[in-house]
Amino acid sequence: MIRTEHRIDVSTAVGMPATLAVTVFRSAPDPELFAFATPGGGYTRTYFDLSHPALPGPGQAEYHATRGWAFAVCDPLGTGESGPVPDSLADLDTSAHAAHLACTELRNQLRLGPAIGIGHSLGGMQLIHQQSRFRTFSAIAVLGFSAVHTFIPTPAKGMLAPAGGSSVAEAWSGELTDDLANVRYAYHWDDVAPEVVADDLSAGFPVRTADTMPPWISRTFPPFAADCMAPGVVADQAATIDVPVFLGAGERDVLADIRAEAAAYPGSRDITIAEVPRCAHMHNFSPQREILWQRLHSWADTLEISESPVIVDSHA
Repeated sequence: MIRTEHRIDVSTAVGMPATLAVTVFRSAPDPELFAFATPGGGYTRTYFDLSHPALPGPGQAEYHATRGWAFAVCDPLGTGESGPVPDSLADLDTSAHAAHLACTELRNQLRLGPAIGIGHSLGGMQLIHQQSRFRTFSAIAVLGFSAVHTFIPTPAKGMLAPAGGSSVAEAWSGELTDDLANVRYAYHWDDVAPEVVADDLSAGFPVRTADTMPPWISRTFPPFAADCMAPGVVADQAATIDVPVFLGAGERDVLADIRAEAAAYPGSRDITIAEVPRCAHMHNFSPQREILWQRLHSWADTLEISESPVIVDSHA
């Protein structure tokens, strides 16, 4: 396994000095496919490279890399190890543009072939916008996000959405997060190891209150997390996507019905749906996680994408 760390200059997207932190996993000199993955809000690229005593086996990045892919994992603009950026400069379009530039640079630098985009949760929201705006990828995989309307499932009150507000802290206040049991229910099925759940929820939500946090947790959220559960927040963008789309979710996830999601992508002629049984929103912590990884890998390996779209540094 070859693991390389990269700092990609994305200043032209942001309008000030800025970089993205990206890790690339490879096990073959000439990877069959290049995947570029973005985690959800409040998480770092380590979500795709989890290491925990109660989580046996490799993380998702290593799983795909050992099967012939180059797998890049990226901290979104202004989060994790990507350099700090004022919230006013880290809106959805700018963050998507920065990810587009990072993917472009890596493909050129490492001489990588066909590229697919993978986004989990808020990363899925960014991926939909990025693909619509910049056409970065030959295919996309949206995991745990709804292009129709994203909700949080709760044990007692059904599907709830944030109260709304100008900041992430304001938007995610109120009954949805007053009881951490709501987040625990949405994020983790009952069979996830208790010590994993405890570590994952130890940082505080949505405001990070812990002095030290697990490596997969980001102290900051992308500011557009405040809007991610507005009805159809990226519906217009999803409607323009014309490449193959993979839609993955847990049996209990942040969307009402994954089977209804296909209608959000009328421009795509190739839509695959996969629902993982006994799995909640944080797929990569689940004992069933390899079901999703295997389905995703098989889907991508059967796509006819010998050539990727031409990727340019777009400032339009």
